[in-house]
Amino acid sequence: MVSGVPGTTYRAWAAPIPNGHTITAVDQYDTHHHRLSHDTDWR
Repeated sequence: MVSGVPGTTYRAWAAPIPNGHTITAVDQYDTHHHRLSHDTDWR
């Protein structure tokens, strides 16, 4: 699922995570597809 915030260029998506699994990293990108951050504190 991809969703936007009206009046901004902010976009996000969500994915189901099965029970017993975790997100280990989240990357953020700008509008030119350049990575801005790599967050690994999601456990």
